[in-house]
Amino acid sequence: SSFIPVDSDSCLHINTKLLADSVDRISIVTVEKFKAIKLAIEDEIIKITASGESKGIGAEKLPYSDKNESFCQFTGTNLAIGFNPIYISNVLNAVSEE
Repeated sequence: SSFIPVDSDSCLHINTKLLADSVDRISIVTVEKFKAIKLAIEDEIIKITASGESKGIGAEKLPYSDKNESFCQFTGTNLAIGFNPIYISNVLNAVSEE
């Protein structure tokens, strides 16, 4: 068994700059000891959230869009997943296409 299912029907297409900018803004409220953000991909929207002990709560919503600068589409089953924002930022910065 693998951590990421091989037969998953979920697929996210998103403008990498849009997602990277949102992750950077939200990660400001995370705490040094436990850096984590949550991506909840739901019907017609992606919610990115994080909380920090002394910095409060951060949240952004990215609605699905066909516009190039805010392109965001998802197919599949709704899901929620946590990430270390540093890791996802490194991946997004390494991607050569928007």
